[in-house]
Amino acid sequence: MVQSRRKVKTVLSKTGIAVELVYCRKCRENKKPAEFYVATDELLDTNGYMSICKPCCDSIYQSAYRSEKNTARAMLIACRLLNWKFDEDALNSAMLHIETYEKKGKQTNSVLGIYKSKLIANSKNRFSDTNTNVDLTFHENAGLVLAPEDPLEDHEKNAEELKQFWGDSFEYDEYVWLEAEYSQWPKPNNRNEETILKLVILKLLKIRKEINGGNDTTKLEESLSKLLESGGLKPVQANAANQGKNKDCFGEWIKDIEKHEPAEWWKDHSIYKDVDDIAGYWKLHILRPFLNFWGIQKDFDFEGAVETGSSDDSDEKPVSGE
Repeated sequence: MVQSRRKVKTVLSKTGIAVELVYCRKCRENKKPAEFYVATDELLDTNGYMSICKPCCDSIYQSAYRSEKNTARAMLIACRLLNWKFDEDALNSAMLHIETYEKKGKQTNSVLGIYKSKLIANSKNRFSDTNTNVDLTFHENAGLVLAPEDPLEDHEKNAEELKQFWGDSFEYDEYVWLEAEYSQWPKPNNRNEETILKLVILKLLKIRKEINGGNDTTKLEESLSKLLESGGLKPVQANAANQGKNKDCFGEWIKDIEKHEPAEWWKDHSIYKDVDDIAGYWKLHILRPFLNFWGIQKDFDFEGAVETGSSDDSDEKPVSGE
């Protein structure tokens, strides 16, 4: 295998080790030092860099967030796995930083990187000497209690709007379920479709509660089936409607072709060979004068000569010498 001759840049880490490439034990690739966070545990990572690259660290946090649906809990899990200190103040600063970015129309996927920068800044600010080495490794805090995030905190509807939309007889977790279920259905096109969809989801919630209570739901299921049928929401009806739309579109396309395009083109190609008679124009106004000029032919009588002003007078003869 041909080896690259380009010299790899050597970087001197904060531990005084000259590093060219760092191995990531998660993706098992050798990468540049810039693709790694500075190590928090120099006792283990003696080269001054973490043994997991930045993209792999970020994937650990993203995986934890998808599982927990909670920023603080996801960060706690990521810090525990990466041996980073968990600091709620640093996390709040990071989230505020990200929120400011989003208000400016910017996006960032490196939540973990922003958190680590805030963690270092917050930890050093607690000491008068900025050169003091700060322990940023993970320490389990038995008394740590993370406040649960409100699933509806950033929702487009506030509490009053939710009550007006669904009614005011539901518990908080039921509003959460209703909104989550509503978002899974196709967006209604009009008021009638919206009303039927709301009734369907409310009926689903009632069936859910009855099932949890161990009650029979036969009548509720029959009522739900009628609602789905009246709204055209049954799978069979939805598929048939889509097929009907496809057929209508195909029919309109064929109709448009027959109306605006020559359907007989495949029968007689000569009819549409030169619709604008470009060849005739070329022969009459370009080729004919050229051949006359060079004496190859004498064609002075042609149809359309009057329009061009070049018609010959039959009573007059050309004067010799002209």
